[in-house]
Amino acid sequence: MTLRGCALVLALALLAACEGQRGPAPASQGAPPTAPAPSPSPPPPPPPTGTAPPADTHHPTKAEPGGGGFVQDSVYLPVERTGKLPNGYGLYTLLLARTADAVTTRLLSELFTVTVGAGESASKVEDLNLIAIPVKKMSDAAHLLAGAHTQPAAVAAELVRRQYDFGQALMLMDHVCKSSQDKRIAAACGSQAPDGPLLVTTLLPLDGAKDLPPRLLVVNLGSTPPDAVREVLDVYRRQLATRPFDDRGDLDGWRLRALDAMLQAASFLPVIRKSYAATA
Repeated sequence: MTLRGCALVLALALLAACEGQRGPAPASQGAPPTAPAPSPSPPPPPPPTGTAPPADTHHPTKAEPGGGGFVQDSVYLPVERTGKLPNGYGLYTLLLARTADAVTTRLLSELFTVTVGAGESASKVEDLNLIAIPVKKMSDAAHLLAGAHTQPAAVAAELVRRQYDFGQALMLMDHVCKSSQDKRIAAACGSQAPDGPLLVTTLLPLDGAKDLPPRLLVVNLGSTPPDAVREVLDVYRRQLATRPFDDRGDLDGWRLRALDAMLQAASFLPVIRKSYAATA
């Protein structure tokens, strides 16, 4: 195992240990004895004709204002510049990158490892987050992605090198990071021209020609060490399944910050060791 791999294993073990120190959840106390159930009340009489109906107890769905935006998992789909995303998905995400760097390639590789293509999931589309990957030609990209399950790293590298549409991605990144007046979005972007890669999640497909929707989640992996990309992707997928999608939750939590810090420190170990050997 490489030094960097050992550092990653150690980092995850330390984080798991820290979480374990919080201790188990308190044991539940025995429930107090319950009184006999009262006799059921008769149903209320129907409202007189012409009166207002009872108050609506409907809870908003994920597609309505105030809805949670919960989904069961994510799937991916290559999309051409002139193509349109299919309707009906629970959430929509754009995977945007400015350059063919190691983090972008690693993000695609991890995505192909832990998710499947659109149409391959057994879940209903309304329970899925559709991750759109901008490509130059959808047919060529689809042919390449046929091997994504068996060779995720090789397919990711080839997709970035030959098929990813950086021009379209740049236009959409500019639209998100330059147009938003939301301080949280500005903080996530880091600048008006981030390198990315970014994951931009919305309730409906994002159109670069229209105003940004009021609810938006931006995850910027630009400063993420490649060995931490899988962890960020796992946290992102877990959040979409358990929280309102635009509540950043654990994405801004201590665990990912600590992992990043430890991996960044580990990346300096070979340099420090080499410098020490030169002075010894």
